[in-house]
Amino acid sequence: MIRAAVFFVIFYILAYFLGSWADVLSAKIRSERSFVFTIAFGGCIEMLAGMLVCLLPLPVKTAAAASAALVLILAVSGFIVSRRILQKKEKTVLKFPGYADAALTAAAIALLIFEIFAVMTFRTEITEAIKPVRTATFVFDSGRTMAGDPMMVFIGMLSSVFGCHPLEFIYSAAAPVFIVLYNLCYIAAIDPVLSGREKTVAFIAAELLTLRGFQSAAASAATLLLCPAGTWVYIIHGICPVASALLIRYVNNLPETAEEEAIVPDDDPEEEWDMKKHRIVNARNLAIALAVLAAVLVGAVAVLNNKINKLYDVTVSLERDMSGACAVFEYSGSGGKTDGYLLKTSDGKITFIGGGGAENANSLKAFLEGYSSTVDTWYVYSEEDDDAGAMRELTSSGAIKADRVYVIDRKEITGL
Repeated sequence: MIRAAVFFVIFYILAYFLGSWADVLSAKIRSERSFVFTIAFGGCIEMLAGMLVCLLPLPVKTAAAASAALVLILAVSGFIVSRRILQKKEKTVLKFPGYADAALTAAAIALLIFEIFAVMTFRTEITEAIKPVRTATFVFDSGRTMAGDPMMVFIGMLSSVFGCHPLEFIYSAAAPVFIVLYNLCYIAAIDPVLSGREKTVAFIAAELLTLRGFQSAAASAATLLLCPAGTWVYIIHGICPVASALLIRYVNNLPETAEEEAIVPDDDPEEEWDMKKHRIVNARNLAIALAVLAAVLVGAVAVLNNKINKLYDVTVSLERDMSGACAVFEYSGSGGKTDGYLLKTSDGKITFIGGGGAENANSLKAFLEGYSSTVDTWYVYSEEDDDAGAMRELTSSGAIKADRVYVIDRKEITGL
């Protein structure tokens, strides 16, 4: 819990400073500043920066340092730029809600707390929901980044920094941070459209739909309850609401006429900054920023493509070596069904899997003697006679010698 609290505080402090770029965009489209939109925008940028760095083939410690450096550079530069663009501080007027609004607000907060608690205590046996964690576990165990799910590489890097397994990190430290961020993204999208009690009701509806899993089974990877830190969750619950809020803000603040567009407020000429000559957010600088971003993405894709090609070459070589080093033969028992497999490696070692019941003893003996009278390793599915009867009959009588015998608990693996 201490790690979770530390991560929670650090994440949102950095998100606030990174959100200064949201203030820059708000000033560009003549939209009002919003503390919630600042945090939501900054949090999404913070996660995106970490994911981009994790695409590079770097050791975990190097990737963590590079992510921290990139986030700090973006945060400091955004804070400086926003201070120069914003001409005056806005005064926040506190409004105390009535009883009905207070009740709705309390209900929204209660749902948010329940959502966090449900995710932190929820454990799923659905393979698809925890499959991406393999990538994070690899990063955590090996200390190296790899080509894979960018979000889970980012989680694996954070887990290595905080010294806990990715699963523990996802369901404890990351859950409250990310879920609050995603709900802030919802508020950022709702805020420009609705006001007052309608906004709270819409937010409660979004939370209820999220808990219900409105994405359906076809998109279970984007359901917070199953995979709160997945890539699709980040896109659907984070990027999409923030992008929608930005688009709504831009559309709502478009001038209605050409004359309105030409009007420039002149409240304080001495402090007014010449936006036309010195503004940082203009077409040229945006083009440069997009070009740099494109170069980074192209580089990331090139690195990823190179790693995939190397992985493909290794896979082809491994398949070729396996084909030349190991031969597999199928054994059919007395009932005509497949009751076992024999693996013979290039050095002559024999591995046999299965065998069936005691009624297969004679036919299995004849089958094995065609390759060797000694089995180096014998695997049986269980200790029951239906699975290990033939093995017991042959090894106890001395007809076949088995150096090592292993029992595979099929029920434990398949639940059947």
